[in-house]
Amino acid sequence: MKHWGRVKNNLDSKGRVSLPARFRRDDVEYYVLNQGFDGCLFLFTPEQYEKTLEKIQERTRNKKTLRHYMRKWTMFATDIRLDQQGRLLIPAELLNLGGLQKEVIFQGTNDRIELWDPQAQEKYVSEIEEKYSVTFEDIAEILD
Repeated sequence: MKHWGRVKNNLDSKGRVSLPARFRRDDVEYYVLNQGFDGCLFLFTPEQYEKTLEKIQERTRNKKTLRHYMRKWTMFATDIRLDQQGRLLIPAELLNLGGLQKEVIFQGTNDRIELWDPQAQEKYVSEIEEKYSVTFEDIAEILD
C-alpha cells in the first residue's frame, strides 16, 4: 500500500495518538514503529518493514558498517497494535527519539508513514529547501 497526505493529531499524556483513518488498514493486525531518518519515526505494515530488512540483509554480509546499521535498524523496531479507539501507544524511548510531545504529524511517504513533531518537521523542511534550493520544478520532470 502506498501512503500520501498529512494529518496532525494530539498525543495524550500516556503516549497515545490516534492513527488517522486514511492510514489505517483493516487487513493489518499490527504495525512496526521504528526510529526514522532526519528526526522522525517510521511506521510500516509488517510486510513493508520486512522488505526493508531484506534489502539491508542483501548488502550486509561483508560490510561491518552495514552489519552495524542492521543492528541499529532493528534495535528500536516495535510491534504496535491499535487499541479499540484506533490509537497507537508509542513507547517512551521512541517518543524521545522522535521528539514527540504534544502533537504528531502523520506524513505519508509512499511505502511508510512518518511521525513528526510539527516544529521539527517545519525546521527540517525549511533547512532543506534553503540549503538545496529545492523547488517543485526540480522534481517536475518525474511527473512528465
